[in-house]
Amino acid sequence: MSFTLSNIAPEIEHITIDDFDHIPKYRDIDKIVEYSLPLSYHKDASRVIQDIYEHNPEYRETIFKKIFDHIFSLSVADIGNFFIQKIIECDADKRVVIFNLLKNNLINFSFDQFGTHVIQKLIKNIPEEYLVDISKEFNGHYVKLALDEYGNQALQILIVKQGKKENEKIYQELKQYLIFLINNQFSYCIIKQLLLNCDDKTYNEIFYISLQYLKFIIFDPFGNYLISFFLEQKKGNYLDNLFQLIKSNIFYYSKNEFAINVVETALKEGNDFQRKFLINEILMIDKNQKDFIISLAQDKCGNYLVQLIYELGEEKTRKIIEKKIKSIPLDSSINNKENPANFVMKKIKNLKQNEKGALNNSV
Repeated sequence: MSFTLSNIAPEIEHITIDDFDHIPKYRDIDKIVEYSLPLSYHKDASRVIQDIYEHNPEYRETIFKKIFDHIFSLSVADIGNFFIQKIIECDADKRVVIFNLLKNNLINFSFDQFGTHVIQKLIKNIPEEYLVDISKEFNGHYVKLALDEYGNQALQILIVKQGKKENEKIYQELKQYLIFLINNQFSYCIIKQLLLNCDDKTYNEIFYISLQYLKFIIFDPFGNYLISFFLEQKKGNYLDNLFQLIKSNIFYYSKNEFAINVVETALKEGNDFQRKFLINEILMIDKNQKDFIISLAQDKCGNYLVQLIYELGEEKTRKIIEKKIKSIPLDSSINNKENPANFVMKKIKNLKQNEKGALNNSV
């Protein structure tokens, strides 16, 4: 790979830089460094300046002086932000200088498509004593940050980096909007990070509120993931309550494209008793309604649930499912290869073959 610099710095257009996959042996580095600023905005040339800055410490001060007055514009440039990130990453002294320069504007940069990456890199690498300043600037803006496509990324990193006590302040600001935030594609990630980085009291409080509004969350394309998250974590004072609610509403949950994800997670993550608890409820519904399993098997989402029940179920459960699948009329729609029930049939066949093979190998 090679390129010429004629469009950026005609004076050094004769210099060709090759092989970006390895640390290149640059010729005339002094001349290249002279054009640090314009090169920092260029897709390929920026990689050269980054490499020089990282592997030739003797040039850092010169390069930094040349780009210093343009740190703001570089930070929000589609290519330039990568160079600012590189400085933050490999130069402890300069990252503090950059932080002090951007201070009081951290919010604005966090909302920017490119600037947010600079703020994220600062939060990851800045000494802990500076996190207090970042939190102060973010304070009062947590809801807006959480809902923003770019701002939520910076806030997530802050939550991971700082302590549980400081995260409690974030939660208190978000608390009154909790259900709305859980159902948003960006702020959902913030709530999840808080749950991973908070004390048990806050965890249980979010868990409890989520259960109170379960019907608004479990049918949501993003909120359902949070309920699955609680099941995966296997902790919290209200875990048994959650399994009970799933059991009590499993007919409706199994018919919804989002809530069914929670049912599947509950079956996978539950212990033997909890799993049997849920499977028996589905079998009971099928017994009373005659065709519940059949209707699930023919559904584009429900068929995966039937496959999972068959895989996890006892022999009695498997026989019931096999009987139900065999009873599906062989009309044109069922014979269609795209019919979801065929996936269940294929799953049954494959499991039987695998189990038979395993049995033969053990003999």
